[in-house]
Amino acid sequence: MYKVGKWESGKVFVSLQRSQDLIDPSQYKNNDDMETQILKLDAPFDYIYCNGEVGKHIATLIVYDVNVGSSYELETHSHAIVKYGNTPGGVVWDRAELTDCVVLCNDNDKRVEIDDFGKLAYDYYEVAADEDPDIKLSKFDVLMELKEMLTQLDISYKSPHGEQVMEINIFIRKDGDVYKAGSDDSFCDFSFEANTLEELKDLLWHERSFWEDFYDNVVQFKFVDRMDPDFEQFLQSV
Repeated sequence: MYKVGKWESGKVFVSLQRSQDLIDPSQYKNNDDMETQILKLDAPFDYIYCNGEVGKHIATLIVYDVNVGSSYELETHSHAIVKYGNTPGGVVWDRAELTDCVVLCNDNDKRVEIDDFGKLAYDYYEVAADEDPDIKLSKFDVLMELKEMLTQLDISYKSPHGEQVMEINIFIRKDGDVYKAGSDDSFCDFSFEANTLEELKDLLWHERSFWEDFYDNVVQFKFVDRMDPDFEQFLQSV
């Protein structure tokens, strides 16, 4: 279930309503043929993502379901138990199997690659849209929400493959007397208009600075417009 709110800027954000804190694993025992076990993990802990949430994987809830009929069947399900920030105890991700989770990083290197972060944002956006097709949600909202989750866990960013410069695919087109520009890359989101190329250049410079700061300045961003080579020389000046 998703909850919806607003940033101070007025932008809408969405996040999952979390499962109840784990109190007793026996609450998951529904019949005599079902058994549960909690497997506690040791450091270094993994930080995992699933269904729009990020958490520190501290233990695993294993559910054994035995079906005795014409043949003996043993079915097992594993669910991550995670911590959020500095909150005590753990939370069971009971709506997802452990195999559905994605490992972002661990205590030995608490950084996530920028392009992987973008993929998470895309997945988060798709999950939210499937949950509520009428929700008013932008990719910028998703990026801000995910960044806040990582910040609470002291997770930062790193450039993919040690790159010092990353390209941001953008579009620039002239519509009458107005220049329009924007990007729908998975790890950033913006669009705006300008009356002159000089104004457009200034806006793009500020936009690039914003995203470099957003990702803790671990890389420099370079704008490219693969659809219109006429603006290539212009972008080299930004």
